[in-house]
Amino acid sequence: MSLWRQRSMAQIQDCLLKVERRNHKYSLLSSAVVDDIGEEYIPDNPGDALNCHPAAADSLRIGLAMANLNSFSQEIAGEKESFAYSRYKDQFVCLLRCVIPHGELSGSSGDEVEKTIQLSELEPRRKGRQVVWRPMLNTCSWSILRLMALSSGAFPFAFRARRIVRTGGSSASLMRSRDSSRKATAGDQLYGGNYLYTDGGVFENEPVGMAASLAKEIDEKEGSSQSMSCGRIPSAFSPGPLLHVWCSCSTPTRF
Repeated sequence: MSLWRQRSMAQIQDCLLKVERRNHKYSLLSSAVVDDIGEEYIPDNPGDALNCHPAAADSLRIGLAMANLNSFSQEIAGEKESFAYSRYKDQFVCLLRCVIPHGELSGSSGDEVEKTIQLSELEPRRKGRQVVWRPMLNTCSWSILRLMALSSGAFPFAFRARRIVRTGGSSASLMRSRDSSRKATAGDQLYGGNYLYTDGGVFENEPVGMAASLAKEIDEKEGSSQSMSCGRIPSAFSPGPLLHVWCSCSTPTRF
C-alpha cells in the first residue's frame, strides 16, 4: 500500500506545516512533502506502471500550463515589422508513446513482447495559421515530467516556486526565444539561465487552446472525435472512447 495512503490526514497536515525556518521566506507549506508524493507516483523507473490498461491508447499527450515569473521576450511578426513583448504564460507538452524496445522480436516466438513508454517533449510550430506540435531534439524523462508537474502545481505562497532550465527548441519553434542558454549568455547573472515557475493558473487558468491544438492533430490523423480533458481532475467534454489528451491548470474546468 502507498506510504501516503497509510497516513492519516492529520499526519499529512502535520508534515505540510513543518517548514524549516530558513525556508519561511519561500512558502507557507512544506514543498518537501509534495516532492515525496511526486517521487512516489511519478518515479524515475515506473516499473509496473508501464502495464497499461487494454483499453488505453498507445499514446498520450500531456500539456501542463506553467507560469514563468521571470518572463522571456517573444517576437511577434507583423506585415512590415516585428515587435517583442514579455511573455509570462509558458507550458510543457510531452508525448508518452508505447514502443517495442529496439531489437525485440514482435511475436515471432509466441511470447508477449513487453513494451516501454517513450517520452518526448513537444514544441509548438507554426503551420500556416495553425499551431502544430513536433518532437524536440532534447531528451525527456520521468524526472523531468515530475519536475514540470510539481512546478505547475506550485500554488503561490503555499508552495515554493521552482527554478528550471528550459530549452527553446529548434529554430522553427514558437518558443525558441525561451532558451535558457541564450538567457545566460546575455549576461543575466541573477538567474544564471534559470526560470522561476509557479502554478500555471496564475496567467492561464483554462488552457483550452492548448488542449484543442493537441487534439486537432489526433482528429486529423485518425479522422474521428477523441476525448480530451482540462484540469487537474480530467473531465471529458468531447465524446470518444479513449482519453488522448490531458491538460493541467489550477482548477478543474467545467463544461
